[in-house]
Amino acid sequence: YAPIGGFLLDGNKLYGTCVAGGDNDDGVLFSIDVTTDSYTVLSHFDQLVTGGAPTCPPIKVGDDLYGGGKHALTAEGYMLYKYNLISGTLTNIVSVPTSSNTSYPIYGLYERNGFIYYNAFDDINYYTISDGTTHTHFVGNSGIGKDARGFVYNNGDGSWYTTFNTGGQSDKGSIGKMVYQNPHVINEHSFSTGAVHPVYHLTAGLQGNMYGVVHTDLSSSSSKLYEYTATGLYNELYTFSGASDGRYVRMPPVLVGTSLYGVSEWEGDNEVGVLWEYDIPGGTLNVVSQLGRPDGSSPIRAMVLTADHEFIGIMSRGGTYDRGVVYSYNESNQNLSATLIDDDNLQDIFYQPMVYKNTVFGLVTLKSGIAQNYDCLLYTSPSP
Repeated sequence: YAPIGGFLLDGNKLYGTCVAGGDNDDGVLFSIDVTTDSYTVLSHFDQLVTGGAPTCPPIKVGDDLYGGGKHALTAEGYMLYKYNLISGTLTNIVSVPTSSNTSYPIYGLYERNGFIYYNAFDDINYYTISDGTTHTHFVGNSGIGKDARGFVYNNGDGSWYTTFNTGGQSDKGSIGKMVYQNPHVINEHSFSTGAVHPVYHLTAGLQGNMYGVVHTDLSSSSSKLYEYTATGLYNELYTFSGASDGRYVRMPPVLVGTSLYGVSEWEGDNEVGVLWEYDIPGGTLNVVSQLGRPDGSSPIRAMVLTADHEFIGIMSRGGTYDRGVVYSYNESNQNLSATLIDDDNLQDIFYQPMVYKNTVFGLVTLKSGIAQNYDCLLYTSPSP
């Protein structure tokens, strides 16, 4: 139970992890066949053998899946694992316990030229696939950044970027560009005043521009939307007021054409969240919908975009049992629709969905610990 992170889509299979549950209550690695909707547990984590509590979606290299988690073999810390899709073997490849028994989630990883890069405490390390050795790529510091929060690939310059939650010149976080010679990470921007301490990775945009959010502003405790351009300029685009535009934006926005779409988790007219659009050329934020019960409230995680220009997301509240809703917003006709999750077997935590051939696959914490999927065609129109 407690599926976390996102999915890896490979062919007709979705791969993901649960941070807990399974035979040893240390989590599971699973797959979902999108053609048959079948859910299969591929392997059960066992902290003493494989490490446990996986915290990010896997990546695929050849016939192997790689991922990471926050339980080392002997104590809290972090770990990396490898799962071979042919033999079905789950193997621990990195285990780093902490003397303080403190867990350090792996937020994301990526592969480049046979090396797998991942966050490790305040640092960034890499694992060599050919010989199974680990090396320090970058030592987190106050000048460049510490505590990387995932990676994003920028098609504009062909580089990987990360956001650091702390460190940087003012110790309030930074944007870093991965390079493969000294200093190994270049500080592109240090957060200092206003937007500080980014929690998640950036959104890659057109022409090399990238966009991100910070959860709270230093002075006003409001979220901020910002841009980092291909020419190296940092611009704060919008500060959420907590009024009709909402408050507490955690997840990266979705880019569609020249607009960014996202959700505020709280406040707004109904005090339970807002769906918004930010027009980049015009520099204006438009409220798409004021969220509210019974058709859903308190949106969490990022939205996903279908080929039909519909946004799919999840709200953590609303519905008969107050378990939440799966919602869609059609960009063309500006219609917000919701499918009530009226299932008393569901718990409260929902995670980011993925769209495949008009079917939305979303993970929730279930009392029975299974995956659910919701068909796009089953959405019902909520009351105005």
